[in-house]
Amino acid sequence: MGTGVTGMSMPPGTEADPSGHREGDFSDTSLPAVKEFLAPYPFVRFHPGLVPGTLAEAADSRFAFVYLDLDLYQPTVDCCEFFYGRMERGAFLVFDDYGFPTYERTIRKAVDEFFADKPESVLVLPTAQAVVCKL
Repeated sequence: MGTGVTGMSMPPGTEADPSGHREGDFSDTSLPAVKEFLAPYPFVRFHPGLVPGTLAEAADSRFAFVYLDLDLYQPTVDCCEFFYGRMERGAFLVFDDYGFPTYERTIRKAVDEFFADKPESVLVLPTAQAVVCKL
């Protein structure tokens, strides 16, 4: 998970994270670079840091579209738990890397476990992403 913060990068994984990422991956980015890239979109808000630590900053928000590219099991679980109850009906939750074999035991496992008792279905896209529409 690139955090967009100078000096921060992929945190250490756990046994649940056999995706091949190593602590320190994605350290070639910075918050100023990300802000510059997204400058044409003035509605973008930045919450630099690691999940779940930054989620509290958006606790009072409602969401219509959430795109998660976290690469690790526990942050994906944390985001599912955080965003699901704050999503509007008809909102979309997109998971990057869901369909890649290297993420079967991380992203796919976290998403499938979370939605196992929910009314929504996980739709796998040909891009290896997955999308859920909140009912």
